[in-house]
Amino acid sequence: MLDVLDLPELIASLPADHVEKSVRLLADDDFDNQMRSLINERSQRLFADQEASDCCV
Repeated sequence: MLDVLDLPELIASLPADHVEKSVRLLADDDFDNQMRSLINERSQRLFADQEASDCCV
């Protein structure tokens, strides 16, 4: 889904990377707000992408 939303900065390749990204979202209000804004702007892409829709069902 993050690929469909074009948010590579939120994609973790390792468990430690996932923790690092999560901590950044919690600690950095500007980054968190930017990611929220981009997710809101791009959310319709998820409904337009059949593969993304299928994984949620």
